Amino acid sequence: MGFYFRKSKKIGPFRINFSNKGIGFSSGVKGARISTNSKGTYINMGSNGLYYREKIGPGIPQLSFSNLFGLNKNSGKGRAPNIPNAIKAPAIDDGVDINNLLAGSNAQLVTKINDKIKTAGIMPLVVAFIVISGFFVIVSYPSKILIVMVIAIISFVAANIYDNSRRTSELFYDLDDPARDDFDKLNQALCSLSTARLLWQVNVARSATPSADNKYGLKVTGRRGITLSDAPPLFIETNLEVFSIDIGEASLYFLPDRVLVCKNSTYASIGYGDLKIKYTALSFAEYETVPDDAGVISQTYLHANSDGSPDKRYSNNPQIPVVSYGLLKLYSTGGLEINLMVSNNIIAEKFFNDLSSCMKSISSRLLP
Repeated sequence: MGFYFRKSKKIGPFRINFSNKGIGFSSGVKGARISTNSKGTYINMGSNGLYYREKIGPGIPQLSFSNLFGLNKNSGKGRAPNIPNAIKAPAIDDGVDINNLLAGSNAQLVTKINDKIKTAGIMPLVVAFIVISGFFVIVSYPSKILIVMVIAIISFVAANIYDNSRRTSELFYDLDDPARDDFDKLNQALCSLSTARLLWQVNVARSATPSADNKYGLKVTGRRGITLSDAPPLFIETNLEVFSIDIGEASLYFLPDRVLVCKNSTYASIGYGDLKIKYTALSFAEYETVPDDAGVISQTYLHANSDGSPDKRYSNNPQIPVVSYGLLKLYSTGGLEINLMVSNNIIAEKFFNDLSSCMKSISSRLLP
């Protein structure tokens, strides 16, 4: 169990919270408070065991004690082992060049969406007014501070709702039977992919020896977990249930006629005729827990020689399993190149076949 530290200091109506995860601030009354930390700004309301919490803005930069004093929680005397296919300090590029994608996007659609997202909001004015009026009340009428805090919370919520409504674009579809059938199959393919126990985005290099389980001799040089989601696209209101692949700061939303790519609140679009997908099986020396839907094909050593024998220089050199994963590559002619590793090879291959069929059907139907 790691060391845990938490302490708070109250200054008037404000509370400063110190912990080993960082510094946060909160203010309000019982049952209604606004808090901010490195993860975001939230409004918290409720009583008697029933509470409501909503994120209303970005967080403050993380000011943790390890950052302040130059400490690294990963520092120490030990050194990461030389594990086959291992990732000691992953630095994964999300594979999305939003500027290049914008150049090939449907200009009218994405320009409208992006322009609305950039619409100036009233939240900064509301915050400035609350800070000034709050300071004035504290100095002149301290007994009225609770009323001011309640008004401040209501103003925050109202301003957030108003700003979001002004930045949100409507994207409604009226699908005929063939289009509805294609879109249903598209969603079914994504739902099928989500049944895999684990999904990763990976960096790959062609440096391993080709084999029956690794046709192209690919080696994973970095990986991180990703998710599939049915949350609605950011700042877009639509009448359809839309599924997405969320990768780092980027998300790919699969719509009936195109894929919308969002990164840092900027959208680009890719037509299904321009989106490509590849699939191959990939053998991977799994140094973490093997997912229960993955197939183990052999064993290797934590530190292995080129011929597969154990490296005698290491006394602690256990065997680790080599598993068969599925590798998917989603890419376009410019701006998108994403490699996805799927814990279940059968699910990965099925997704490849289903998505390829959907993209072919959609693109042929949309041809003039």
